[in-house]
Amino acid sequence: MKQTKHFEFGAEKRLKQRWFKSNGTAASRGANQWSIAMSRMRAAYRSFRNYRIHRMAERTLAAMDDGLLKDIGISRSEIGLVVRGLQRGQEDKAG
Repeated sequence: MKQTKHFEFGAEKRLKQRWFKSNGTAASRGANQWSIAMSRMRAAYRSFRNYRIHRMAERTLAAMDDGLLKDIGISRSEIGLVVRGLQRGQEDKAG
């Protein structure tokens, strides 16, 4: 009788292990998809934030008069290039 009980417990244990293994894989697959979706959302947010910062810098420089821009060392036609260069972490014209 003990062997039968032990055998039933072993079979039940194997069934539970298979169930957890199959559901665990599906759960990890779902978590992986969630992780991918979240990383894409973060990338989209960073891109949008960088765009807003870029536009704000362009508008600020465009609002300055030509004398002030000359003091900074850029011309009005170079505003977009300077802002994009600074956004990428490159040095500005002054060095």
